[in-house]
Amino acid sequence: MTDTRVSPSSPTRAPQVLMVLLVAAVLLGNNFLTSSGHGEIPGARPWAEGSVLRDLTELLNLNFQFATPTGTEVKDLVFGVGAAVAAALAIAFAAFRPRWEPPATNDSGASAGTARQPGFWRSLATANLTPLRGAQVLMVIAVVWSFQSINWSHAKLFAFGGSVVMALAVMWALGLAFGCDLRAARFVTAALMVVSALTAALAVWYYYERNPVQRAKYPIGNPLFLSAVLIPAFILSVTEIVRGLHPRSVLSAGRRAALLLASGLLAGLILWVFLLAGSPLPEWRNPLTLLWGFLTLGPRASIVGMVFGLLAVGFFAGGKRAKLACGGVMIALLVGALVLLGRLSEVTEYGRGATVRLRQYAWSYAFDLLRVRPWTGVGQGGYSLLADEMAGEDALTDPAAIEGRVSHAHNEWLETWTDLGTLGFVFVMGSYVLTFVAGADAVRHVRSPRDRWQLIGSLAALAALMVEECTNVALRLPGLPAVYFTVLGLVWARINAEEAREPSAGTAPPLAKGPLRWALTTAGFIIALAGLSVALLDWQGALSQQQGLSLARGLQFEQAVQAAEQARWWRLDPIRRLEASHELLSVHTAAATHHATQAQDRFRRSLEEPGGSTSLAALAEEDFKNARTYARRGLLLASWLHEYGAPSAFQAGVLEAQLCGLLAGIEARDHPGGSTE
Repeated sequence: MTDTRVSPSSPTRAPQVLMVLLVAAVLLGNNFLTSSGHGEIPGARPWAEGSVLRDLTELLNLNFQFATPTGTEVKDLVFGVGAAVAAALAIAFAAFRPRWEPPATNDSGASAGTARQPGFWRSLATANLTPLRGAQVLMVIAVVWSFQSINWSHAKLFAFGGSVVMALAVMWALGLAFGCDLRAARFVTAALMVVSALTAALAVWYYYERNPVQRAKYPIGNPLFLSAVLIPAFILSVTEIVRGLHPRSVLSAGRRAALLLASGLLAGLILWVFLLAGSPLPEWRNPLTLLWGFLTLGPRASIVGMVFGLLAVGFFAGGKRAKLACGGVMIALLVGALVLLGRLSEVTEYGRGATVRLRQYAWSYAFDLLRVRPWTGVGQGGYSLLADEMAGEDALTDPAAIEGRVSHAHNEWLETWTDLGTLGFVFVMGSYVLTFVAGADAVRHVRSPRDRWQLIGSLAALAALMVEECTNVALRLPGLPAVYFTVLGLVWARINAEEAREPSAGTAPPLAKGPLRWALTTAGFIIALAGLSVALLDWQGALSQQQGLSLARGLQFEQAVQAAEQARWWRLDPIRRLEASHELLSVHTAAATHHATQAQDRFRRSLEEPGGSTSLAALAEEDFKNARTYARRGLLLASWLHEYGAPSAFQAGVLEAQLCGLLAGIEARDHPGGSTE
């Protein structure tokens, strides 16, 4: 029997080159770019004269020209645009594959004949789904189910935005899966590790030169998110070290030394960032004291995820006994983490116990919402809108734990379960289970040591991030999604590449032939274009949101309302849309108050002038009219906020009361002694 496969030494083709460059650009933009405005940073040291770091951070911050509310929205822009472009590249590659791929060859170099691997659509048509194809199909079904949840969501616009965010992330993963061959996957892995190394180095540099008082968070924006973003590179560096130390390694002495040195430096640098991302450690007394301090004061979710990922390396790399041992330790680790979580809820140092209790409260709200709609869920983004209404009593009894709005469940999978119900949760988790099944099978068949260990590292990194997200919200905010779904797409691409190298596989066919090919390609490009459009609109909404606040401070209320209205409709994430809506209410309130105050002042001055001033009186009447208009618009918006999501945490109730009082005063003036509308 001949061994039919695409030669591993075949050159990387143009679509894969573009995909690798795209992934590198997205990772660089996601990890390094920021979009904050001018402002003081608490505890920051003054910049030294001629500081290179200052020039670099200002450049990465786009020279303060594109300020957004949180300063991280540019990361969402990079990821969204990248997802749309990746989808377009993958569709083009899949549709016109024969024009780019060289013919498959067997070991003797002869043509492979007609043996072909079942394509994606052919697999669906014949119900001959591999675990990998099943995983991808289930993830697509989960996205469709998310859009379907709009029908029963109490806030359809919010559910639509959340579903679009989910769709963009899956588009990126699928784009990598179908747009990267094995050689491209190697380059993507290298890009991920290099970008992570640069990110860690910049974080350390910024910490010591600019702000050693706060926990390390630059350039991601949050200490927990920074440590989470670096987990995949740490796991991959460990697998590279194992590959270099393996007794059967085929590397030369020089290449082995270089591999061990580079991987060791990367792993050490990331651990350094982990230390800086935690609270200050207690005075060193002995190794146990230092370890306990690191576990209790460091980025705990990332630490648990990292340890779980290292155990996953042993699970995927070892035999049956190793799998049983590592699996048992992983279960024990999760149980121990839950027990430790309960113990840490009483820790008072640095407020870490309060953060544990916040998670316990957030999880209880998720289960309460699940009991309402166990099968279909409350709709995409529903937890973000409804959970805060359940936190009122807990916020009064434990204000240290609940200081603000409860926006997320602090457990990605529990929040997904709450939003999409048991059916949607099964689709998502089923996709991951099949991914790991396909990955474990591919590991057994990989012949190249480098590809085998990098596949093991990618699978372990995915598992580590999934565990890390059991107590974190990083996947709901800018920064981690681009890295997480890059890892997922990389796993899919590597498994797909290994399946294509099986003896029964040859050159994969295009998606379809003839008119169906063009129809599917056109539909795919339309979806990619739609993704690009909504990503750009979300970015414009973020800019408008910040611009609206600036215009309101400058008393340019009409322009401020227009900008804030754009943000309200264009932001995708449910919480960001809710925040933009509240800021629009704030602008209406500020405008109504300003015009009412100005009207009263002008009216008083008109009465003080001899004979009265008709011009001032006319201006006062115009101001009263404007105040009434802004107040009524604000009250309509407040009613809308009451309907769609916990306005109390955003003080919408206070603003509503202020508007009611202001409008009542104006109506009383217009109808003295009479009834008002």
